Amino acid sequence: MQDLAVECDDGVTLHVGVVGDGPDVLLLSGGPGCVSYLEDDALAPRGMRSWFAEPRGVGRSGGGPHDLAQAVRDLESLRRAAGVADWVVVGHSFGSDLAVRYALDHPDRVRAVVGIAGHGLHRDRSWSATSGRPIPTCGRMS
Repeated sequence: MQDLAVECDDGVTLHVGVVGDGPDVLLLSGGPGCVSYLEDDALAPRGMRSWFAEPRGVGRSGGGPHDLAQAVRDLESLRRAAGVADWVVVGHSFGSDLAVRYALDHPDRVRAVVGIAGHGLHRDRSWSATSGRPIPTCGRMS
C-alpha cells in the first residue's frame, strides 16, 4: 500500500492509501470520525486501483470537525488531485451515506455506488427531487 498526502482545496492535508492497478475505486469507512479501517491490501478489490482516504480530523489526516458537505468537497479534492476521471465509490455504514451524497452531487464522476450496511435511501423530498424519480414504498405504515 502506498501512503499519500493529498492537499484539499482549503489547504488541509488528508492521508490516503492507494493499492492496485486498474479502474479506480474509492472505499469509504463508516463513522463519521473513524479511521479508515478498510485500508487493508486484503480488502482491496482485485483488478482495481483502490483509494482509502482517512477523513478530515481523523488519524493521519489534518483538519477537524466538519459536516457532510465538507466531506463531499474533500472527496472531490482527492479525485482531482489524483487525476481520476471517475470512479466506483464503495461505502460501509456512514461511508455508504457519504457515497450516495457524493454521487448525487457529482454524478459525472461516479460510475457506480456500492453501499454496505448504510442507512439506505430515505424517503424525503429533497432526495426524491434530486434523483428525479420517486422512492418506491413497500406498503403503508400506520
